[in-house]
Amino acid sequence: MDDNNSLIYGLEFQARALASRQAESNDVRFFLATQSLKPNNQLHVVDLDEDSSTLQAKIFSHPLGEVWKLTASPHDGNVLASCFSTLGSQGVMQTALLRLPDELTPPDDEAEFLQFADVEVLNTDGYGGEIRTTEFHPTDGNLLCTVIDGKILLFNRAEASTRLVVE
Repeated sequence: MDDNNSLIYGLEFQARALASRQAESNDVRFFLATQSLKPNNQLHVVDLDEDSSTLQAKIFSHPLGEVWKLTASPHDGNVLASCFSTLGSQGVMQTALLRLPDELTPPDDEAEFLQFADVEVLNTDGYGGEIRTTEFHPTDGNLLCTVIDGKILLFNRAEASTRLVVE
């Protein structure tokens, strides 16, 4: 791609979260998430074709709330951690693991948005309210940590559901 070429991708709503795919080096993929007080937040998966200098985007619904931070797994190109505040008067901060489907093709029923293959909201109740980030361990694909109110919570994903192992 020439240094002079620029590509622009527009979003329907304001965005605060951007992450790049870390797990696979052959393709260039970015994840963008919107931050809207309305219940129609979105996660955009944007692929760059370097040969043709084009962008291909797929849009997922993110009904959990307004996204403040995204982190891509360095071990699995289809897994993201999303830090978000729930909709409503309380605005509680939470974090969730989002798994994209293997194929990013729209369903036959012509739904407006694609759906995640799996969504797991991590249990951070009782540890604080201000989640800053959730990060994946750089070498162990089963470990991740969440920074919440100045504490670090270490989670293990090795079992059926992610569980807290260290506070």
